[in-house]
Amino acid sequence: MDIDKWIKEAEHKAGLASENNRLDDMHYNRGIADCLNLLKKCSYGINERENKLAKLTETIASKHPETASTIATEECAELIQAITKLKRGVAPARGTARANLAEEIADVLICIDWVKRIYGVSELNVNHWIDFKVSRCNERLANGTFR
Repeated sequence: MDIDKWIKEAEHKAGLASENNRLDDMHYNRGIADCLNLLKKCSYGINERENKLAKLTETIASKHPETASTIATEECAELIQAITKLKRGVAPARGTARANLAEEIADVLICIDWVKRIYGVSELNVNHWIDFKVSRCNERLANGTFR
């Protein structure tokens, strides 16, 4: 069952409850329908953003790989600087330190897609290494050697 069917079902149940003067049931089902509509809008926004990012990545990686690689290294350096400033309590030139950190994280995440595409690194390979590194961190946490 997809979200549109769930919305219709909740709206239908709200209508039936209203006809039978069961106002609590009506409000309950109307609330469910409203929540599902909001979820649908949020999901659409996420998919739209992912599609735009994929299109951008494809264009940049295929037409400007050298520039994209340089930008990626610069953005990683800016993230390092933002983390260091936050740790030291130094305010960035504009905005708050946390907002600056969020911006730099976004830049690096975008560039990671570029780098994967440019150098042919698969999502499967990255996920393999994520699993390995998470296991290793958990082992180090468990045996007290995490530093």
